[in-house]
Amino acid sequence: MQRLALFDLDRTLIDLDAVFAVWAQEFAKAHGLGRRGAEYLIKLDRSGVPHRELLFAKVRERFGLRAPAETL
Repeated sequence: MQRLALFDLDRTLIDLDAVFAVWAQEFAKAHGLGRRGAEYLIKLDRSGVPHRELLFAKVRERFGLRAPAETL
């Protein structure tokens, strides 16, 4: 059996920006953050926030969400 590993280091196989934008809109809608909330999530992602825990901690702080970052 041959094994194969694919690495998409330059985002050519999957458009992660588009996928993240869809997710950000869904997350913002689910948490009542509106369009500006989705835009903020996208801005954080594009600015290179390296860890999701940090991203959610920033979102939690900015929008006053009660759920812990780990849960979000």
